[in-house]
Amino acid sequence: MSITVEQYFTQSLANQARIIELLSGGAAAGAAAGAAADTTAGKTTTTKGKTTTTKGKTTSKPKISKSQAADAVNKVKDTIGVDAAKALMKEFGVAKLATMEDEQIEPIYNAAMQALADAENGEEEEEEEGEDL
Repeated sequence: MSITVEQYFTQSLANQARIIELLSGGAAAGAAAGAAADTTAGKTTTTKGKTTTTKGKTTSKPKISKSQAADAVNKVKDTIGVDAAKALMKEFGVAKLATMEDEQIEPIYNAAMQALADAENGEEEEEEEGEDL
């Protein structure tokens, strides 16, 4: 397979940007970035041996994986309750965790983590109030 000089330099710049992103973000960003890749209009990007060509549009895979989002929703179910998890899924239009679209993953993950944080803060406040009695 031969590539043009322009494709070579485009890929080289993308690789350099990726290296800088990984170095500046540390190990946590590297793990998340390893599962996600950005592609820009009209370019060919190779990620983990998989080549993606975009034509006239920009796509961005979420930095949170589908399994991380599903784990967060399941933790809401286990910690807060089934109704809270179902309400969260309904809010973002997710019928099943396995069928989440890329654009739904990060928002539902963030909402689940916020719900867990709110529940944890509520428990701490209740414990503090109980100690005063």
